[in-house]
Amino acid sequence: VRRALNLALDRWGASKAMEQITPMFRVGGLVRPGSGFARSDEELSKLPGFGRDIQAARQEARKLLAAAGQTKLKLTVVNNRAFPYFGVYVADQLSQIGVQVEHLPLDTPQVAARRISGDYDLIFDSTAEFSDDPSIQLAYFEPFSTNRANLARFGDPKVVDLYQAQLQDFNPQTRKQRVRELEAYLMEQSFVMPLFWQSRKRVMD
Repeated sequence: VRRALNLALDRWGASKAMEQITPMFRVGGLVRPGSGFARSDEELSKLPGFGRDIQAARQEARKLLAAAGQTKLKLTVVNNRAFPYFGVYVADQLSQIGVQVEHLPLDTPQVAARRISGDYDLIFDSTAEFSDDPSIQLAYFEPFSTNRANLARFGDPKVVDLYQAQLQDFNPQTRKQRVRELEAYLMEQSFVMPLFWQSRKRVMD
């Protein structure tokens, strides 16, 4: 089911529309686009949810939902009222595979309360980290049992092993491959559905 939801999102098409209304429109994986560990757009398009053929992806998504007995799936999407367009986008995209979505744009205190309680099916989050280093960027995915920032609330031993492997690898080339292996596994499992990265232009005097 998680993979089906991830496949339903047309990130490349929506990026063009998002660019007109928000600085958060850059398509990317789980590490910042353009950073030393990031995939190129061509490489990224090979990961689940980032393919260029959205119709084929949604066809696969519908098959996955049918196989899971979830053809009438209903979900609640919680997001901050300040950014309602992301909730509208996700609700629209999931409706393309037959998922009924209740979109709840809430004020910041209400969103925070939901995050703490776990009262959501899908909820938006952003990790404004200070460094591109994967050990910082991907720490978000450490098990919920020891990491309350993990709003997907999963604890996968393989994620722990892959994260520790890249953390302890001091060879830039082999570490890059380990980081990509971790990113690919997270996308295969679809514990999260990354949307867009921020891209801001500033005039410097």
